[in-house]
Amino acid sequence: MGSSQLAFQETEFDAPLAPALDVLVARAEARAILWGNHAMELQEAVDQLWEWADAQGLVKSVGADTVQAILADAFEPWQDRSC
Repeated sequence: MGSSQLAFQETEFDAPLAPALDVLVARAEARAILWGNHAMELQEAVDQLWEWADAQGLVKSVGADTVQAILADAFEPWQDRSC
């Protein structure tokens, strides 16, 4: 690094963490990409997402239909993937 040193300072984050629904959307989109590229089985991807959503209390708080809709929306663009 020569004579210059990188300085890192600790900072506190005032912004709250992303809400669980936003995290579910991001996780679902990532799993959909994996499935769409044949890196993951559909059942495995959906089951893991559902288990996570249930563990976070989303299924109870927003309802199963909402969680299902989020998952369906994430996977929909990949439905026509070639096998």
